[in-house]
Amino acid sequence: MNTKLSELPPLAYTFGIFVAIALIGSVFLPTSITSLLSVAFAVWFYFVVPGYCLLLHLDFKPHERVIVGTAVSSALIPLILYTFDIVGVPLGRMTVMVSILAVSAVSVGLRK
Repeated sequence: MNTKLSELPPLAYTFGIFVAIALIGSVFLPTSITSLLSVAFAVWFYFVVPGYCLLLHLDFKPHERVIVGTAVSSALIPLILYTFDIVGVPLGRMTVMVSILAVSAVSVGLRK
């Protein structure tokens, strides 16, 4: 597997942006900082990471991969979970986590 270290900083930068938004939100909202940080991590983990992994095999620049991958993942993950629900798989935290990790792992594994 050819994972280049130059492909990882966009994920770190995106996570930093989400954390900064959560910190700014804690100033203006009467919500605790931990709940805002958990929402920021959840959005990053549910939408940015799988989309980034899905687009690793395409010729995109890293920042383009984050933006387009977020849109692709925000369409794909709910579709997969809806299909699981139709089939009869009970949706819980572990089902969601396994589906997100499976999408990420399969897309990284299929990378050329």
